[in-house]
Amino acid sequence: MSLAVEHLGHVRREGYVVARDVLGPGEDLQPVVDEYAEVLDRRARRMYAADEIRRTCAKFPVVQCARRVTRRARPNSASPRRDGRR
Repeated sequence: MSLAVEHLGHVRREGYVVARDVLGPGEDLQPVVDEYAEVLDRRARRMYAADEIRRTCAKFPVVQCARRVTRRARPNSASPRRDGRR
């Protein structure tokens, strides 16, 4: 894929460019998702062993596991959650 002149201008102005249909969900993105899931699983098991969470993420989808782990990893965070609670 080559960038057109208007793409280069957009990169200079905005700092990014949207390249559609460059990555395929299976062959390009799935390995990244799989590796991220492994990292989350290891983190969740360490947190479980340290008694920081009540359950590992083995039965949860990646997105839900990520929410659980990051929420528990920052228990004193000053930033409110989307539902308004801290």
